[in-house]
Amino acid sequence: MFFYNYNVFLLLSYFMLLMSVMMLMFGLMFIYMNLNIIMEWNLFFFNSMNLNFSIMIDFYSIIFSSFVMFISSAVFMFSKVYMKEEKYILRFMFLLLLFVLSMLMLIYSGNLITILLGWDGLGLVSFLLVMFYMNKSSLSGSLLTVLTNRVGDISLILSIAMLMNFGEFSMNMELKNNEWLIIMLLITMSSMTKSAQMPFSAWLPAAMAAPTPVSSLVHSSTLVTAGVYLMIRFNNMFMYYSLSNYLLWISLITMLMSGISANFEFDMKKIIALSTLSQLSVMFFSLSMGLWELAYFHLLTHALFKALMFLCGGSIMHGYYGNQDIRFKGSTMINSMYISLCMNVSLLSLSGMPFLSGYYSKDLILEMFFFNNMNLLIMIMLLISTIMTVCYSFRLVLYVFLNINSYNSCQNLYNYKEIKISLFMLMIGSMFSGNMLSWFIFPNPHMIILSMEFKLVVFSIFFFSIIMMMFIMNYNMNLFMVVMKTNLMKIFISQMWLISFFSTQFIMVNPMKISKLYMNLYDYGLSELYGGQGMYMLNSKISMISSKLSFYSMIYYYMIFMIWIILLIIMI
Repeated sequence: MFFYNYNVFLLLSYFMLLMSVMMLMFGLMFIYMNLNIIMEWNLFFFNSMNLNFSIMIDFYSIIFSSFVMFISSAVFMFSKVYMKEEKYILRFMFLLLLFVLSMLMLIYSGNLITILLGWDGLGLVSFLLVMFYMNKSSLSGSLLTVLTNRVGDISLILSIAMLMNFGEFSMNMELKNNEWLIIMLLITMSSMTKSAQMPFSAWLPAAMAAPTPVSSLVHSSTLVTAGVYLMIRFNNMFMYYSLSNYLLWISLITMLMSGISANFEFDMKKIIALSTLSQLSVMFFSLSMGLWELAYFHLLTHALFKALMFLCGGSIMHGYYGNQDIRFKGSTMINSMYISLCMNVSLLSLSGMPFLSGYYSKDLILEMFFFNNMNLLIMIMLLISTIMTVCYSFRLVLYVFLNINSYNSCQNLYNYKEIKISLFMLMIGSMFSGNMLSWFIFPNPHMIILSMEFKLVVFSIFFFSIIMMMFIMNYNMNLFMVVMKTNLMKIFISQMWLISFFSTQFIMVNPMKISKLYMNLYDYGLSELYGGQGMYMLNSKISMISSKLSFYSMIYYYMIFMIWIILLIIMI
């Protein structure tokens, strides 16, 4: 059975790689021929309401699905070795496959009805995957994930209910009235919950309780990007109703919060999760400026280097026998040069190292921001957030790779060929996808003319951030310990600006107190007095009295019997 599961992962990986190459070829054909195909199957027509099963095939859906299949291929190949000791590996494989199918359903959906199928499928399967290890951390993380995403599901269902007034659910329908404003607000809220924007950000680090291959797939190209993809599809209506100003500030605050929190975090998977949150905010920031093509560009490049980062992080954590604390790591560059190389490529691409894939998309977004008219506060927040990205990336490198390993002498880093192949696939994508995609998505280059100061600011952010990080850390491993001396600041930073607290304990504390009051008043009080315990005590007393009466009556009858016997003997 193990050998069978072992080979199925490889077969699925090869099949997905083949499908990825085919979809890439089809995408190039579609952009060359300028094709858009919409297929609809009428399910029923009732009371002027036309309910269709709709599929929309264009360049953006095909290329996105190609990237999803490519990353899924690497993840399945990685899972063959990473999950080989799991007892329920077959269930894991089917859940992961169902997750990919749900994302493909969402990508190719042509109306909100078919989007809802993939949307709810992602939410349900993510709940089951986060809860895979079945411990306390997995249960709390999965419940927070599914309940937060349920808020977005309700918003999407309400938007579908409002579209019933028009008798049509297609994404190509564009009406300009007050009802569409409410529909766009609901769709925006749904996208914010799925992509973990403020104030729905707490579930993203909590979902790190899932296995590392799940985290790599969920937080790179599937679950969290579903909200961005939906906003790209509705970008015209979103910009028409001027909702971009609100989303601009929400994305900037989320970007700043995630960047600062990642610099104070010591859990390796949570650092990578907070970097995912930061890059999702970059995509929403680009959407708020109306640059949906740049958001799509960054969505694809981010998917590759973030999947590589998670797989490298999982290999490093498994090498330290499941330990996720970066303070207990070090000397990884000596023990595994290949994994260190792949991890550093992904971190440099995340930081915007020139001529890697992340540089092409992030540099374009920053330059287009400087090209527009923005105030000074927004510019400062964006630059601080970008600098924070480089700071926590370089901090991770110092702790994991350059630090001397003085805590844990036992290491068993992976050197399997499947691990190396999967990391090599994603590393090549992280290095060359930005240059390749820039010619596909923008066949006609745009000239961006900036002053020398702004051009140097964008180009020198990466190098300036590394120098500032070295100055702050002062070659030791105590980052911002002066700030972290106060307990209040520790709680504020570690709880993601208290978002985790307000999303969990704060919401539950009053219902728990009320439920405890009712439990003491009714369950342990009146219901016990007049219910089970009361009836038990009453029946006990009645049975005791009846037993005494029966005993005394038995003695009485026995005495009468003896008297009659004595009298009978005397008479005889």
